[in-house]
Amino acid sequence: MKLDCDPREYMMNDFSFDMNKPNNICQICFTKRPVRFRSKQLSICQRCIVVISEALETPNQIILRKQLAIEAKISREVGSEIKRLKKMLTPPPKDDVDYLRFEIRCDAIRRVARQEPLLRSIYRSLINNSARYAEADALCAEKTTTMEEKHQATMLRHANRRRETLEIIEAQELRRVKAGDEAAAEVEKFISEAIGPWQTKSAEIKLIRAASAGLIQWDLSSSPRLAGEQGDELTRRIRTRDGSKCVMCGRGFERGELHVHHVIHLSSRGTNNEINLVTLCYPCHNKQHDFNVTRAYPVKRRSPSHEFVAVDIETTGLSNSDGIIEIGAARFRDGKLVDSFNSLIRIGRPLPQFIIRKTGITDEMLAGAPDVADVMAQFVRFAGRSRLVFHNAPFDMRFLSASLAAHGYAVPNRIIDTLPMARKKLPELNNHKLSTLVSFFGLDMTPNHRTKADCIATGLLFVALR
Repeated sequence: MKLDCDPREYMMNDFSFDMNKPNNICQICFTKRPVRFRSKQLSICQRCIVVISEALETPNQIILRKQLAIEAKISREVGSEIKRLKKMLTPPPKDDVDYLRFEIRCDAIRRVARQEPLLRSIYRSLINNSARYAEADALCAEKTTTMEEKHQATMLRHANRRRETLEIIEAQELRRVKAGDEAAAEVEKFISEAIGPWQTKSAEIKLIRAASAGLIQWDLSSSPRLAGEQGDELTRRIRTRDGSKCVMCGRGFERGELHVHHVIHLSSRGTNNEINLVTLCYPCHNKQHDFNVTRAYPVKRRSPSHEFVAVDIETTGLSNSDGIIEIGAARFRDGKLVDSFNSLIRIGRPLPQFIIRKTGITDEMLAGAPDVADVMAQFVRFAGRSRLVFHNAPFDMRFLSASLAAHGYAVPNRIIDTLPMARKKLPELNNHKLSTLVSFFGLDMTPNHRTKADCIATGLLFVALR
């Protein structure tokens, strides 16, 4: 796919990126979120890296699909228009001119006869009616001329309309023949608009932007790793471009302990384009590949975001006398949801109306639910010894600790709260409600005051904050 404009003009010239800021704008989705790599040529978030790396459809396939869809749309439009126009091709008016002349003459004779005095009419009818015919012929000639002029005008208008309709049909047929060119122009316009600096969640747009920038091939074909002098020269050029500093942690090494890393891995059909290469220090490079780190190159121990269980509960109210009516938990491993648990709890008393309105949980739904002892046992088996992640942990743990202790289970002490984390890392937000943070990060799960959705949203939020 060849473009008249350079898509990287949007990415390198129109926006300035501060390498020292923890939050930057990703140049693929143009969303303000913590980015994974920040080089002088590219700023990209982890979500876009995953979307591009796990793409099942190539950018060329996306463009071909769109072009075929546009061609089919044009064909349908042309077919519908031609069908409508052909209905307008009516035959010419079938006026019998000779019959009209005869009718005009008879009408003229009757009109002349009505205008005659009685004696003259009797005289002309019985003795000589040539004068009557002469007067009728004069009147008939005038009306015949008018009738013929109207008939000719009607035929001319019909001929003009038919000619214009046939010309439009011919133009529509020509449009059908050139549908491919029109679709190609529409696709070219779509690509030009796609690489513009506007926010998107569309995987298709992200792939097209990545291909336009050179991160991947348009057909997702694999690129061989450069070796020998060519590879060494490319490595030196990338290190120089990045100022001999790691683009993740900003550390520099004088002894050459820097690695050139592919943003989109070659195994995921990345390219050796310079925009797809960044400089990393040894520890950060090893983090990307899950290498074993030696004492000579220590790194932080594995993040608690490796595996955790996000938890959310719904209660009958806010006081200590209230109880849990629903509990949900979601297990995350390496930032991905792997399992979930959710259950209603029978409480044996009517729910307050404001809780019913807020959660949508009704007394009928709780009537057939298991009791709290069975649910706590299932929850403990599901959570195991994993870290528990909450949003506003003091509130949830107040009820959860009481229920666990009442049924003989140990109260967990490995607790992570995303609320203070969000307040510390995102002080610019007006509030730090779960729904606000989910919207800020553009997460896929929307909170709805039900534990299944809320606990998954909490887990995704924790991964985003980490």
